[in-house]
Amino acid sequence: MPYLFAYPPQSVALDHYNFILEYPGDPWVRSAIGGEGYVGFRRMFPFMILSVKAMNLGDDMTSEALADDFSVNSVPETTVLEVLDRRPLMVNGVMGIQLRKRYMNNKTQQFAVQWLCAVRAD
Repeated sequence: MPYLFAYPPQSVALDHYNFILEYPGDPWVRSAIGGEGYVGFRRMFPFMILSVKAMNLGDDMTSEALADDFSVNSVPETTVLEVLDRRPLMVNGVMGIQLRKRYMNNKTQQFAVQWLCAVRAD
């Protein structure tokens, strides 16, 4: 089904998940990493990654449970994972949970801001 509004040609439509990630503009470029349901953009200075991972988790998943799952270290290369802040945040009318995290990965300290939401896309 075609979308009823226009979006920049560099944007990425995930039709199967009923989702579009709009191109943020220069100096952002499309990220080559990911897999099915993944789309992202990156920039070099200051280095940042903007990514979305759409997953079908079933009808029982809630935003709170999803945030709980992403608050625990499940990657062996990550030696430290600390959730600095967790709060509700509405984005474009969709309620989700924002996590601010600090972690050590391959002896490099990194920070991440994640917004997680579980929605039914009927």
